[in-house]
Amino acid sequence: MKKLLLFIILISLFCFFKENVANGTQIFATPNATIETAWEETIESLQKKIDDVIPQINLSARSEQTETAQKYGITIEELQIKTNKLRDLQITYQQHKTALEKNKTLLLEIQKMKEKKIDDPSLEISQKPPFNLSIYDQYLDQINDIQQQIESVNFLKNIASSNLIQAKSRLEESQKVIRNLRDSAQTSGTSSTTPQPNLNWSLEIALINEQLSQATYNYQKAQLNNIELELELTQLKKASTESLITWIKSNLQFDQSDIDRHIEDLENHSLTVQEKIEKIRAQQLTNDREYLNIQNQIEETTREEELMVFNSQLRELESWRDYNQKTLDMLEGKLFYLNQLKQAWITRNTLLAEKEEKDPIELREKREEASSLLKNLETLITRQQQIQENTQNRILALQKELSNQSQDLPFQLKDHITSSLRAREELMGENLEYLSFLMSAQQIFERLVAEINSAVGSIQIAQRVTSFWKDRLHSFWNIELYVIEDNPVTVRKVILAILIVVIGLLLIKFFTRSLQKKIAQRFDIEMNTASAIKRVVNYFFMLMIVLFALRTVNIPLTAFAFLGGALAVAIGLGSQNIFSNFLGGFVIVFQKPIKENDIIEIEGKTASVQEIGSRFTRLKTFDNIDILVPNNYFMNNIIVNWTNIDKTIRGKITIGVSYSSPVRTVEALLYQAMKENLKILTKPAPFVLFSDFGDSALIFNAFFWVDMNYGFKGAVESELRYRVLELFQANNIEISYPQKDIHIDSLSPIELKIFEPEKREENQES
Repeated sequence: MKKLLLFIILISLFCFFKENVANGTQIFATPNATIETAWEETIESLQKKIDDVIPQINLSARSEQTETAQKYGITIEELQIKTNKLRDLQITYQQHKTALEKNKTLLLEIQKMKEKKIDDPSLEISQKPPFNLSIYDQYLDQINDIQQQIESVNFLKNIASSNLIQAKSRLEESQKVIRNLRDSAQTSGTSSTTPQPNLNWSLEIALINEQLSQATYNYQKAQLNNIELELELTQLKKASTESLITWIKSNLQFDQSDIDRHIEDLENHSLTVQEKIEKIRAQQLTNDREYLNIQNQIEETTREEELMVFNSQLRELESWRDYNQKTLDMLEGKLFYLNQLKQAWITRNTLLAEKEEKDPIELREKREEASSLLKNLETLITRQQQIQENTQNRILALQKELSNQSQDLPFQLKDHITSSLRAREELMGENLEYLSFLMSAQQIFERLVAEINSAVGSIQIAQRVTSFWKDRLHSFWNIELYVIEDNPVTVRKVILAILIVVIGLLLIKFFTRSLQKKIAQRFDIEMNTASAIKRVVNYFFMLMIVLFALRTVNIPLTAFAFLGGALAVAIGLGSQNIFSNFLGGFVIVFQKPIKENDIIEIEGKTASVQEIGSRFTRLKTFDNIDILVPNNYFMNNIIVNWTNIDKTIRGKITIGVSYSSPVRTVEALLYQAMKENLKILTKPAPFVLFSDFGDSALIFNAFFWVDMNYGFKGAVESELRYRVLELFQANNIEISYPQKDIHIDSLSPIELKIFEPEKREENQES
């Protein structure tokens, strides 16, 4: 059975493939339309492919006819697309071939660079040692150019890598399309004996797309390989140049003629810039006079045509004013940096040529100056780049305006716009020149900083560390903060004064603390009064300590004279509340409207006084919450002091009983409850008042007195209510609750209806 089944399957597969071969002979008859399996190409194989694809292009171009389009069921445009794709394929093959030729050249150059050994650097340089700084700078410029090339090649490498990934994705997609079309061809072949021209055409185009994708992928791969070789070659050149720079640096020698030549060039450049500054200033004066004249004419004229011309002329003059001002700024900046470049050139020659030991302090000062100039240059370069961009945008706007309205503009307006455009273009040229100068100066100062760092690194470590901290401490210790009457106020004096003040404050704190206790014991005064005296003495000695510190370090009091006005304003405005609270604290301590442990009521809150400070008083509520109250609050507001003179306070409870209750029995029970409570004073005696006839009850008030030393009023009131409730319940006296009687006044009888639940719901729905 298994053999029979296997035989049937083999027969079916044979018939299937036979049919496909019969139907598909013409479908896959496109020359060179097979998927490439070899990724590597040679110049010869690519030339062969170029030669093979040229006849296909010619044949496809000749077939761009209506009969061919009708045969395949397509349009002439689709035939033209096929021809264009074949041409793209030829171009890609040619690009790949060029890339392989470049690859050979790069490999040869890399091989030469690797075989090249600089055993004798003098063979690589036409000049003989010793060298001056100009030669050294030439090779530094070369290394900078090589570094820029490396950055550029790395950027191209990232782009090429991305392109290669995209090319691989397109190749896989084209191969997928071919597989799908072949599957469709096989499926249609089993159901029909006649081939489908449209499907044949789609497959033919898909095969060309696959060839193009494969060629593009191979080309991108070769391109990425070339970029990597260029990067390797550039890095080899960099290493070679760096070795030459090291050798040149070791053979540098002070060359006075080289310094003189450079300084002369910089001075000549400065003179040229100065002459240009004078010229621009003269132009600026003339421009300003013309600008004012045009403004006066605009105020006098009323004709619309003249106003249009004058406004256009104003725009022109504004463009030239902007050019003059910005050019002046750039020239003055260039003049400043030319002078700095002269100093930098002298410093670099001294650093690189002299072999004796350098002063580390001087080196650090020069490095700080150069670093500061570098930061300023970076900011200035960024600013000039923004100006360049803005100028470019204005040029484009003027060009657009000139081109859009060139036919309709009067001759004068067109001249004004053209002049404005010329001003912007000249400004752009000046800015480009200034940017180039700034970048060149930046490069010089970067070299200066690097060379100073190298010189500093050559000093012995121990000497450098010791000298650094010693010099730093000495310079910091003697920094003059300011000078008053020929008396310098230095950091040393300020630190010494601070130490005197800190030690003095610690001694004062210890002294005044013991003083408070002795005053309270010796003169038998309250602690609050002793605390106030302690604070006065504390502030007095603090003032004396500050004055003593200033006198000790020889800082005159006139050093703080400039603070007089500001201090007066601060006292009058910002410090008003502080002094008000401070004085309020003394008033509280000496007049004693409140004292510590007093129970007071403030803004509806009852609290005990815990501490009376110099600026605020600390209270503690019965919920154990601390409240800080400014002292001047007690002077300006009504405060209830429950225990200021007499700590006996009156309490009250209110009871409402029903109208059926015997009032004298109620009164007697209230007296009994108050008498039984031991915290209620007998003198003054408690009493009961029948206060009112309420809406639902007879109102009684029970009054009593409590000594706050032995009981809290609220707690006594609570205990009394418990006892009153027990006595009322024992004597069947009802404590009334709110109640209302409703009387209905109706002229006719009130109709009442009783519904069953189901009918009631139906009535509600209806």
